[in-house]
Amino acid sequence: MLSSRIPSRTTASSTVNKGGNRYRVGAFMVALATFLCVFPTLRLPGVYVTLSDGLFVVGTILIGGVRIRSGARSQLVRGPAVWLFGCTLLFLGLSLSSILNGDATRALVVIAQYAFAYLLVPAIFVSLTKSESMLVSHWFIVGVGAVTLAGIILHYFFPILGAQYMVGGRMSSFMENPNALSKVIALALPIWLYCWSTQAKHRALYALLVPVFITGLLLAGSFGGLIASALSLSLFLLLAGNTRLMSRTIGMGLVVVVAALLTGIEPPPIFERRIAPALQSGSIDEAGSFDLKMELSRGAWRRIQESPILGVGADQYQELTSEGSTVHNTYLLLWVEGGILSVLGWCAMLTALVAAGLSSWRSKRARIQSAVVLSVALTFIFSCFSNTHVYARYWGIPVFISLLILINSRSTCDRESLYSSN
Repeated sequence: MLSSRIPSRTTASSTVNKGGNRYRVGAFMVALATFLCVFPTLRLPGVYVTLSDGLFVVGTILIGGVRIRSGARSQLVRGPAVWLFGCTLLFLGLSLSSILNGDATRALVVIAQYAFAYLLVPAIFVSLTKSESMLVSHWFIVGVGAVTLAGIILHYFFPILGAQYMVGGRMSSFMENPNALSKVIALALPIWLYCWSTQAKHRALYALLVPVFITGLLLAGSFGGLIASALSLSLFLLLAGNTRLMSRTIGMGLVVVVAALLTGIEPPPIFERRIAPALQSGSIDEAGSFDLKMELSRGAWRRIQESPILGVGADQYQELTSEGSTVHNTYLLLWVEGGILSVLGWCAMLTALVAAGLSSWRSKRARIQSAVVLSVALTFIFSCFSNTHVYARYWGIPVFISLLILINSRSTCDRESLYSSN
């Protein structure tokens, strides 16, 4: 009778195997979701729920929910508190403004989008082991390269089919927005360079992505994206303070420049039309739609001056403007729609990101990883000056991946050892 109550070794081993297999499938789903986050066109009609979102949810269920692993807990003492406080202010401002001035239903939708992007996704990432985090980093870089390469192939080899992935002659690929494509490349560059320098087995693949990213930036024709890319790379190399990494990066850039000169490759017409005049004159007024965006920003600021405490409600500002377009400035948009609480909450969240990078930057052991966080975070902050709402997952994911890189540089905990005997 006693023996019937005690599970046999075979049964226990089978249970661990099943748990390990389920967990590994879940981690793979999270990595695949990260890869597909830059393919937002793969979504349900009429609502912003993407295939990537579904895979994140399935992956979370399979890995047994979200938890902060012990090795990461020491790195996340004050950061989550500030982050959660900022999220609370962001959501509270949008809720109050929408209930009093706008549409409460729209507030629920917008808050749910931000909560998924800035609460659930980072919680999932922090649940991953060190090896799984590197896998997620790798597949994010591959995903950005894939969506860019897909747009290039469609543009040059299948122009009729590729026309639906162009906006005003600018390549958007499967991201629908050429500005978003170029800025996501900018956010990916520090992570790409870090992975290129640390993951020898993928180094050849990462090197092949150099012409892909450059061509994508040129075809997207985004002045903001081009500046963000230069900013992210420069910040990373300067903050990392690694002479060897800097010399290798400069050498790789020189190879690309020489190859372009020898082959006689010229910039695409869209680059000549939208970006070149601003570079030649040194005046940002010549860049793309700068004048229109500034006019929209001035309109939003006038509205804010009229009601600085409460906003007009989530997703309501566009309906109130004579231009029929929303303001391309995340800070002003959150302020005009969610009031002072929302913009303060957003700024608190961004401050937490920068503080996380600065906290370890003076440590030589974690300086390069801290440089990844700071360069990605500062580039994201810069990009928000010309973005609208940033709840699309591809905005936050590179930020959280950079934080994972920093956490793992000081963590020795790896849950994978639980299943190492299988």
